[in-house]
This record gives sequence, structure tokens and C-alpha cells, in this order.
Amino acid sequence: MTKFGTVAYLLGVGGIGLIACQGSRDRPTGLDGEIPETTVLIVSPANDTQLPSDSVSTVALEASGLLQAVEVLVIRRAPVVDTIFNDRMEFEGPRSFVEEAFTVTLPSLVTGTPIEIRGVAENVLGARRFSQPVFVTAVECDIFPVTCSNIGG
Repeated sequence: MTKFGTVAYLLGVGGIGLIACQGSRDRPTGLDGEIPETTVLIVSPANDTQLPSDSVSTVALEASGLLQAVEVLVIRRAPVVDTIFNDRMEFEGPRSFVEEAFTVTLPSLVTGTPIEIRGVAENVLGARRFSQPVFVTAVECDIFPVTCSNIGG
């Protein structure tokens, strides 16, 4: 490299360094303050409720925090553990409190099948909080019509 080339190179590198360090500029610092605790609660159905098998039911939940999404999980507990329904609702911007109702389609299950329902709340950092489980039981309405008439099935 010639003397002129070396000088030009050093001036170029030095100029870029000066431009990069020039003045203060806004830099991302993350979220302001602390993120509030995330909570989630299944409002309905209540524990020990019977739900009609092969039907559509509503699961309502409440959640608070700095939320970006909520979801509901419906899990068959026996004879094998299996997620039989899940749905997720994402928000355009953060929400501090939500009340949401999910339309849940239950498959055809044998009467007495234990079902676990959980709500999930996700904050803006992606951390997820699970609700306490609600345990319900499936009822075959074509076999037990009297039971289903009492639960609105």
C-alpha cells in the first residue's frame, strides 16, 4: 500500500469513528419501570361442573398484568392425558386487564371423563402464567338426558 493509500485508509477509519461517537442519540432502553405481576383466573365453568360431551361450551377468564395474549387449554385427564382444545387471543397492544370468553368445542367423551381447564396469560416479555386448574366432568347427553337438562345441554 502506498503512503497516500495508508493515509486515506486511516482518515477513513478515523472519520467513521468520529461519526459513530458524535453526539448523544436515543438508544432503546427497554420498558420503563417494572412489569406488574401477571394473574389469570378461570371464571366459568366452576370446579366440579358437568359439561355435555360432544357440545359447545363457554370458558370465561380474567387476566391482569401487562398482557399481550391470553389462551385457554382444555385437557382430558383420563384414560390418557391429551389436550382436546386450545385457543389463543393476541392483542394489538399491551392490555392491563382483560375479560375474555372462549367458545370451546368438546369432542364426544365417555360420561365421567375428567377434564382440566386452564387459562394462560402472556405478558409483553413472553413470560406465561397459568391459572389454577378447574376440574369438570363430561356427560353423554344422549345416555343421560336428565342430567344434561339440568346443565343446559
